[in-house]
Amino acid sequence: MRIKAPALGSGTVSQVAANARALSNAIHRAPVQPLAGPKERQQPMYKHILVATDGSELSERASRHAIALAKLHGSKITAITVTAPWSAVAIGEIAVAVPEQEYETRAENNAWRDLNQVVDAAKAVDVPRNAIHLRNTQPYRAIVEAAEKEMCDLIVMGSHGRRGLEGFLLGSETHKVLTHTKVPVLVYRD
Repeated sequence: MRIKAPALGSGTVSQVAANARALSNAIHRAPVQPLAGPKERQQPMYKHILVATDGSELSERASRHAIALAKLHGSKITAITVTAPWSAVAIGEIAVAVPEQEYETRAENNAWRDLNQVVDAAKAVDVPRNAIHLRNTQPYRAIVEAAEKEMCDLIVMGSHGRRGLEGFLLGSETHKVLTHTKVPVLVYRD
């Protein structure tokens, strides 16, 4: 609906005031259109949400938030965890103390334990779900690539919100994802 109103900026002060009143009255009389009727369904804001988990309490809370968001929007959720391959962590004494096969088995078991927590929580509220375990020396890169491959339109990650030297030295994976992806990222802060 178009509203025809006089120009506000011309004429005397009393003419401008009269024009402003006329515009205000025209706006207030205009019918209000609902965004979506009962028969119409708006497109969900997010269709596929990728949630990164590392099994920490913070990532668990971020996962619960992502599941609630998926439920609200009728979205699918994919949980992802990324572990470093043995070759990336095995140096010196560690390589002798933890043999490759033992490390790989533990990493796989821990990853699926963490992923199953998210999958089970999503299943409990009837949210379509999927889980991915990847190995990569750069977890942020694996998360960004998975979001693109799975055609996700939102990434949800937890962040402790470390700043300054501590944040710089630790190199937040969340920060790296934020700077390397084109997909929107929701950061769940502690």
